[in-house]
Amino acid sequence: MASFWRSLAVGSCLPASCYGSLILSRDNGQTPLVRESTYSQDLSSRNETVCDAGSRQWTGHVPLGKGRNMFYWYFESLVRPEEAPLVIWTNGGPGGSSMLGAFFEIGPCIVSEAGNTTSRNPLSWTTHASMLFIDQPIGVGLSATAEPLFANSLIEGGIDVDKFLDVFLTDLFPELSDRPIHFAGESFGGKYVPVYTAMTRRRFESIILVDPSIDPALQDLSMYLHYCPEKRERWEVEKSSPPRYLNETACAAMEAAYSKCDKLRRACVLTYDADTCWLAAHGCQEVTNWFMDEIRPGGRDPYDDRRVCKEAPLCNDLGDKRTNIYLNLPHVKHALGLPANFKYESISWRFNEVWNTIPDIVLPSTREITALLDNKHTRVLVINGNNDGIITTEGIIMAFDELPWHGQAAFRRLPYRPWHYLGMDGAVSGGQVKSYGNLTVVTVDEAGHMSPHDQPDATLQLLGSWLGRS
Repeated sequence: MASFWRSLAVGSCLPASCYGSLILSRDNGQTPLVRESTYSQDLSSRNETVCDAGSRQWTGHVPLGKGRNMFYWYFESLVRPEEAPLVIWTNGGPGGSSMLGAFFEIGPCIVSEAGNTTSRNPLSWTTHASMLFIDQPIGVGLSATAEPLFANSLIEGGIDVDKFLDVFLTDLFPELSDRPIHFAGESFGGKYVPVYTAMTRRRFESIILVDPSIDPALQDLSMYLHYCPEKRERWEVEKSSPPRYLNETACAAMEAAYSKCDKLRRACVLTYDADTCWLAAHGCQEVTNWFMDEIRPGGRDPYDDRRVCKEAPLCNDLGDKRTNIYLNLPHVKHALGLPANFKYESISWRFNEVWNTIPDIVLPSTREITALLDNKHTRVLVINGNNDGIITTEGIIMAFDELPWHGQAAFRRLPYRPWHYLGMDGAVSGGQVKSYGNLTVVTVDEAGHMSPHDQPDATLQLLGSWLGRS
């Protein structure tokens, strides 16, 4: 069972199959590869044929070396585009295409369930920002390439993104270079975004982490807190429809494995050593095996604890099928300048499999988040759905209470408080929030692993407040 789930990914991987981050402190015999490249501008203005965005839009590929091209789709903001901030968006996986975000979550167009057309999204993030969706690392989505040319580590992925942004902000859209730039990532984007932002010389105003995987072993550990409510320690989430809790036998087994997992994962976070983190990954599987065994038709949906799994491994509609259909339509591929025989995959399964074997795949990204808060003074916004079954609210709260940074003591001491957003009939309860200094953690009620899709109005208003554009 465990080996099968090792290839599972959408915005993230399931626990015990998804462990990843950057190895910087350990000499593993690998040298980060910096490929030479001759940049050429690839910029095409788009009309409403493929996406009626309501604002100007462009697509293209930036060459990063022979056979290695990074795809982007850029939408200007609907409101005051000449002064709007830029938000860069990436989905997770590893192997998830950012077109899932663009056409199923936060972009200006939403693909129909049948996958044959799109409609205007009235709650698009382009309401508050110009949006740049990038398919990365190289090998994913519309940046697909031959396997030997895949970005083979987070270091290489970060170098590619940095090169891409040099071209995009210098040669293609120089007017954006002095705007506030925010880097947002969902799920495994909780690895991509902190690592890339920490290693670049570029200044980002903030990072936005949505249902983020930042500490894989803690992600596993928190399953016990989420699915065994009578054993919850510091956090109880109020929900209108409670999760389908695990039974007493499963919870007893998870409780017995909790201490061992916690000890191993603390050693991993402290040392950032790959071997130590592999031990934590395997040791913490004892906590998650009971959960994993219930992901089957009629069983648990790992991405939303309110739902029953229809078809494993993804269980329910996460936008992957409809996005695959739409972006493989002949007229869409023609409009995007893609070869007729190009096959788009919203989830690059082979890329996911490859990345689940590399040394980077066992470390957290907490050290990079600390560096951003302490050294770069980058603002950090974390958004997490309270019904997310794999990146649990309980785990996110633990991770950021434990995060070492100069404001840790003050942040940890503060309570979580209710937050509200404006609905049709007035103020609506959105979840809980805690904020101190440059760190803000927000939980979202009635939202699973893709919280912007599940609660688009609430998360859009969060974004507007964060960007100062409400």
